[in-house]
Amino acid sequence: MDRLAHDLRGALSPGHLAVSLLRNDRLDPSKRGGLLDLIDRQNQRLAAMIDEISDCVCAEQGHLIKRREEADLAALLDGIGPPAPHAAPTIRLGPGTEGLRLEGDTARLGQLLRTLVALRLARDDTQPARIDIELATPARVRLRRHIACTGGAVEQAEKLLDAPLPDPFDDGLGLGLLVARAIAEAHQGSLRMRAITADTIELVLELPLA
Repeated sequence: MDRLAHDLRGALSPGHLAVSLLRNDRLDPSKRGGLLDLIDRQNQRLAAMIDEISDCVCAEQGHLIKRREEADLAALLDGIGPPAPHAAPTIRLGPGTEGLRLEGDTARLGQLLRTLVALRLARDDTQPARIDIELATPARVRLRRHIACTGGAVEQAEKLLDAPLPDPFDDGLGLGLLVARAIAEAHQGSLRMRAITADTIELVLELPLA
């Protein structure tokens, strides 16, 4: 809770400063637009943080999934778009994976896939994500992604799905992976991590097919 309060205060502070400057009658009018943009960005950041907290509460209460329907996996991946400021992900389909369909809450499945694509563990990692899709069994699909990190892959892989990210790539609260794991498990799937080299972690998502 201490870190949560610290992060929320950190997101509020720039907006408070901007409001104080806007109230100054001697403010250069040319700076007004930039300060308003700053307030808007911080409001969006705070809204995203509140969404993270809300999702965690829903996960703890078992209320993440609102409705279930069939969805095309390829369409879900196409719908998430490139994670700014990075390029669109590369999707590699394995044998027998074309036209796969999932059943579940399409909004939550999209959120899960966005987390899979957008995740960065190294601030200087600018490479587009590559997602490899394969059949884990005739009834389950597996998605793999290799993610660069700044060393200590074994230690990070053991902790990342059990605690908030210490340095969130999206300047949020670092709860996205915890929510993603909860979404996967709510769909009778799984989300796992393992170190494959000293500075590379493999993220593995499995979901049942419709």
